[in-house]
Amino acid sequence: MRLAFVTPRFGPGVLGGSEAVMAEAASGFGGRGHDVEVITTCALDHYGWANELPEGVSEEKGLVVRRFRVERRPSRAALGAQLSIQAGRVPDLDHQVSWLGFQFAAPGLFEHVLRFERGYDAIVFSPYLFWSTTVCAPLVAEKAVVMPCLHDETYARLEVTRPVLASPALVWFLSGPEHELAHRLGPVSRRHSVTGTGVPVPRGYDPEGFRRRHGLRRPFVLFAGRREGGKGLPTLLEALGPVLGSAGTSLDLDLVLIGKGDPAAPLVVPQGLEGRVVDLGFVGDAERNDAFAAALAFLQPSQVESFSRTAMEAWLAGRPVVALAGNEVLAWHCRRSGGGLLFSDSASLGEALHKLCAAPALRDDLGLAGRRYVLDNYTWPNVLDRMEASLLAMAGGDRPTRAGEPAPGHEPALEPAMAPGYAPALEPAMAAAPAPVKEQNAKRRARRYLVAGSYPPLPGQAPAATLAAVRRAWAEGAEVDVASPRPSAAKYVLASGKPLGRQLAALRRREGCDGVVLCVEPGWPLMPVGSSRRRSLGGRRRRAVGGLTNALLGFSYAEVVVTGAPGDLVDQLDALAPLWPAVHKLTASSEALLGDLTARTARARGTGSGPAGFPAGSGPAGSGPHGSAHPGSGHPGSGRVPAVRVVEPQSGTGPLRSLHGGAGPLEPGELLLATRTRRALGRLFRKVLGRHAPAVRVHMEKLLRSARPASGARRRR
Repeated sequence: MRLAFVTPRFGPGVLGGSEAVMAEAASGFGGRGHDVEVITTCALDHYGWANELPEGVSEEKGLVVRRFRVERRPSRAALGAQLSIQAGRVPDLDHQVSWLGFQFAAPGLFEHVLRFERGYDAIVFSPYLFWSTTVCAPLVAEKAVVMPCLHDETYARLEVTRPVLASPALVWFLSGPEHELAHRLGPVSRRHSVTGTGVPVPRGYDPEGFRRRHGLRRPFVLFAGRREGGKGLPTLLEALGPVLGSAGTSLDLDLVLIGKGDPAAPLVVPQGLEGRVVDLGFVGDAERNDAFAAALAFLQPSQVESFSRTAMEAWLAGRPVVALAGNEVLAWHCRRSGGGLLFSDSASLGEALHKLCAAPALRDDLGLAGRRYVLDNYTWPNVLDRMEASLLAMAGGDRPTRAGEPAPGHEPALEPAMAPGYAPALEPAMAAAPAPVKEQNAKRRARRYLVAGSYPPLPGQAPAATLAAVRRAWAEGAEVDVASPRPSAAKYVLASGKPLGRQLAALRRREGCDGVVLCVEPGWPLMPVGSSRRRSLGGRRRRAVGGLTNALLGFSYAEVVVTGAPGDLVDQLDALAPLWPAVHKLTASSEALLGDLTARTARARGTGSGPAGFPAGSGPAGSGPHGSAHPGSGHPGSGRVPAVRVVEPQSGTGPLRSLHGGAGPLEPGELLLATRTRRALGRLFRKVLGRHAPAVRVHMEKLLRSARPASGARRRR
């Protein structure tokens, strides 16, 4: 089988259980004769997400590795959502969508996965929490295998993470409690199984050498892992204070720490534990194994675990595990293995350590029971057998990819498809549409498109239409650059404070684009204007539309895709009427919108310049089988009206489909904050001025209108 493993980080020095599992699973499948690739970012550290490695394709540890650059697009909305989640609150969906890119985004990775998904028999994603999984996996659901590494936390209760469990073709769980948690949270893919994960078995240990190298004279207990709140190190230090720091205690133990922490948050040792904590920082694999073997016991205080690889490594070294009783996964492993003790507070932790110190035979019995448990259940040959069997069952009767077929990244054309979760899905009709119109005075065919519009992971009809346009261009063999008005998986973000036409022209020159597809939705590219502001903003909107028209005329092919309800687009379509002479093709997303656009073009043909402001023209626009016009009538500067065709949305209700049923535009990120701030200021304005608010507003508008000609005269002089 041809497999891809999508992980946020891969390479030397990467610390993380899911990243280690993905690397070892990819290597294991490669060793069994499968064609395996790793798709990842250029980052190694999950605190800063800096691009430390070069972008491109390389061979590492016998695997083909494709790396893509990380983009950081911070916003106040994303930060606000993150703070809400950390406080245990679930933010609204708009903030959740902004939060998806809080840590990083990788547009190149997104494009590769979507464009070349058919080159793989399965695409494995892990963990559920990162952008590379939450954004990419739902859109390639038919090929997606998700190993979520799920924790009982607020992140798992977000609407934007539900498709990660509900829509994939297959889900691999690492433990029984993780499997049960997933079902408590919501729908889970029909195909799922508890595969566990493998743990490499070291060839040998050198405990005495470890003590000697680090000058450890007293017996010690070990903590290994990331220095994060969920991993429980602060809780452990607080509980150990009374146990090791009390005067006259019979426990002559040190605490040794290994692992990485946030450089901005240095380790704070509580009072009473001075001189009893030895921090070794990050160590290599061999040194880590020796640390487990040299310890009296391994302390696992983590509150969030889906498997606990460190507990398995301790058991392989023959050491007992003392784990937090409140963690269901750790308690489950300890009960099944008979290799550990549980603690819930300082007193129970002290009792467990006293018991282990006083009974060496008990320590050995617990350690041996744990080692047998790991060897029987979690060695890589056993786990790969389970994973391989589930993949073959998922494939069913499908023909596996054979040698000699085009490799991913080199396929000539792909059929567009849309996975459930982003709606409505518009691709089938768009894919069946003919190629761009070959006008007499236009270039024969655009080979690189610029597609501008809302883009996933934003849910709703408009992003689905943009993605459909992108996939249709790929199917025609063209290259695509995507620009979105909001932070998303698009390569570029269009600034709201700069003229859109100027930005599109700059991108055309920068990327060498021949064609453009502009995806219009309610609220974009022109914001709605209330009746009280229509006059004051009318001139600005006309200038914006004029600049946009000139920008479209610079492309050899221009198409406009209109999505939304006709009633929400009246103001938008009226203002954009001067744009149509620069457009070759006009696409509607529904029959209702098609009827509105067709009526506008009919009025334009009959009256020379209809109410909508369309130019006069008599180009061919015969009625198609669904009332859509045949493409081919639009031509920049020809005076004709562009042809109109319809794209019928698919029926169905995906995980995010019902959450944005309204006609208003989605407003995540900075746009959402700006809107709410404007509304809050308006409420404050009305509250302070009371009944005088309308009169003050009228007076301010008069002042603005009177000041505008004077400022214009100064500019002319």
